[in-house]
Amino acid sequence: EGFLSSAGGFALEQAYELGRRAAHEGMSLLQFAELHHAALRRLSAAPGANVEEILTRGEQFFSEGLSAFEMILRSHRASARLLGLSDGFSRQNGELSRTRSQLRDLLDASGAMVYLRDADGRLLFVNGPFEQLFGVSDARVLGKALHEVVSGPNAHALLEGEAAVLQSGVPRTSEKVFQGPD
Repeated sequence: EGFLSSAGGFALEQAYELGRRAAHEGMSLLQFAELHHAALRRLSAAPGANVEEILTRGEQFFSEGLSAFEMILRSHRASARLLGLSDGFSRQNGELSRTRSQLRDLLDASGAMVYLRDADGRLLFVNGPFEQLFGVSDARVLGKALHEVVSGPNAHALLEGEAAVLQSGVPRTSEKVFQGPD
């Protein structure tokens, strides 16, 4: 309720974080909605409550909290697609895991920096040269936006290259100079 009664970007950041924690702790979407609904009822029943403002903030809070659930769901779906797993293919998991490991080894050995982002811009894969150049590990960056991992001229150079590929629809290889941790 404290989040719903406050305003601004900080409150929405808190709403997202609360939604993320709730989802990771196993709260269902229905439970989250019921909790949110109960808080709205209590706040709007308070003496002198500005119901319109409470509903507006409540809507923003709920949407932001839901985005965490949606992002986790998308991440699970993306992981399943990347791994090629489904209920019917679980027996092929060993072969797929071996193939994925070989692909990662190949991309690491290529010397080229490779990363993969989903439609929302979240990192789904980074190879060894990316990890080394930016001083990160895939376990710490997967699911994050590129600007959360890479900043300044490095981010600009990566996004510039992406824009060219997205505009043309054709893969391309380019050489860029990046500032590394050393």
